[in-house]
Amino acid sequence: MLIASCRSVRAAGLAAGLLAVGSAVPLLSAASAEDVAPGTVLGRDNLDALRDKTFQGHRIGDLLIPEVEWHIKTHGLALTLTETKPYPPDPAFVAATRKYAPGVALDPASRNISGWVAGVPFPDIDAGSDPDAGLKLIWNMLRGRNRGDSIYQPRTSFVLVDGRTGPDRVQEWRYMRFNMKGRIHDTVPVLGDGRIYEKEINVAMLPQDIKGVGTFTIRYDTGQVNDTWAYVREIRRTRRLSGGSWMEPIGSTDILGDDFGAFNAHPTWYEKFELVGQGTRLVIANSPRTGWFPDAASLADQFPRQDIANPPYFNITDVWEPRRVYVVRGTPKSDHPQSRKDVVIDATTWNAFMNFGYNKEGVHQKTQYVPASVYESVDNGAPVQYEPWAMGVDFIRMHATTYATTGDLYINGPLKEDDVSLSVLEAAGR
Repeated sequence: MLIASCRSVRAAGLAAGLLAVGSAVPLLSAASAEDVAPGTVLGRDNLDALRDKTFQGHRIGDLLIPEVEWHIKTHGLALTLTETKPYPPDPAFVAATRKYAPGVALDPASRNISGWVAGVPFPDIDAGSDPDAGLKLIWNMLRGRNRGDSIYQPRTSFVLVDGRTGPDRVQEWRYMRFNMKGRIHDTVPVLGDGRIYEKEINVAMLPQDIKGVGTFTIRYDTGQVNDTWAYVREIRRTRRLSGGSWMEPIGSTDILGDDFGAFNAHPTWYEKFELVGQGTRLVIANSPRTGWFPDAASLADQFPRQDIANPPYFNITDVWEPRRVYVVRGTPKSDHPQSRKDVVIDATTWNAFMNFGYNKEGVHQKTQYVPASVYESVDNGAPVQYEPWAMGVDFIRMHATTYATTGDLYINGPLKEDDVSLSVLEAAGR
């Protein structure tokens, strides 16, 4: 039954659920629809009754992405509606886009870009007529999001959940990322020779049996495959991972390496990208800034953004707002475990709020939810968007992984390049 239901979602198609590229937005008749109030909850018991009503002038049935509607009907996901809240702009980010975007060039054959320094690579895309719109949108999502020059998260978590029996395990991790390119709040936007995009460390802190396990990753801006090292507790040494680790599951989680942040692969590693839809849809764009309260007494209170106490234990309890989005379909190469990945991208900030992964049989298997919150950077208080939590759900395995962080995020803080290195990983492991 689950497979058949998944197939029906695929048959409907995300492009069918969104406006077709280049189509006009249908006008709503004020006399034929009734606007519901913020705070209204859409669930499987009332969805059909509310489908033809409106929210912020949009028909509710039209606001739903098919895969999300399927999640509502099949597994009881409930969506609490809230008003659309624009993100405050960062003047330095806007200035960087204006300065550097004219120098960016796209090579459609290789799917690579040149000339990018900082800001949004392609701020003006004609989605209706540009044959490379999908590829440009992916580049905007990867390089044009205002996520800070660096981030230090001393306490993050992975919660592994079995959809039939409940939470399996809670792990505590420490995360650090340092950007080498696209630096907005630095006197020099590019450090080094421009080949490296960012450096990243993940290291486990709890439970004791995984303490010290971690990875150090160098991501390149050239299309070169990531360099990744893992610390192995048993031998107290680091070992270099294979070049294909970017498309493998992250540890024992339900999240692939290129799922992190909704999409995390260099575009040259995929066969193609297509813009398959655009429209106003419900997404989680202004989540509360704390996804994990580690000192709370119960798991339900520790992780308030999901209904961790009730089956299927992975339903979201956050707020959803209408936002204009694009949907880009990525087709990976044959060695990837998925046949396609559809990414939902904000039309103004380029944040990616969701992806939908389809397996080799063309069945919708995974959904990745990646909400956003607005934080202030440590150095000057400028607004930055980042995810307070994220969730990957494997509907065929009926298993999910939630990544969540405390509110203690240090964006553009004192983190230096040398703080994110192989020697730091090794020291943390010991």
